[in-house]
Amino acid sequence: AGADADNASTVIPIVVAPIDDAATLLVSGALTAEAGGSQICVLDNATINDVDGGDSMVSLVIGADRGAITLKPTAHDAHGVRLVKDAPLTLEATPLRLTALLRTCGITYEPPRTPGPDLVTASVDRGPPSS
Repeated sequence: AGADADNASTVIPIVVAPIDDAATLLVSGALTAEAGGSQICVLDNATINDVDGGDSMVSLVIGADRGAITLKPTAHDAHGVRLVKDAPLTLEATPLRLTALLRTCGITYEPPRTPGPDLVTASVDRGPPSS
């Protein structure tokens, strides 16, 4: 233990959980952040699959119970992703583009100032079926 024990009180354990079926959104993990500390990447190991095949647009919604989910400025532009709304962070694009955005750390998590666990959730909505 030693030095680590002193800092333990400021650690924020984060569980990352998909709300959807695993076929659409592959993400898992547990991260830790420092209370009031710097932003960390979230979902940079996630994969969004297009189960229908093709290039249909999907919406990705990411939220945190306590911390803030932040989209890096211009990150979505670089990947051709549309920002639908800021809270909860909602993005729209093809699964391939959304995955690319996540992989390049386009979305970050800003920890709250008070220590304690947090839950980050992500869900993918396939949107209206194309006729």
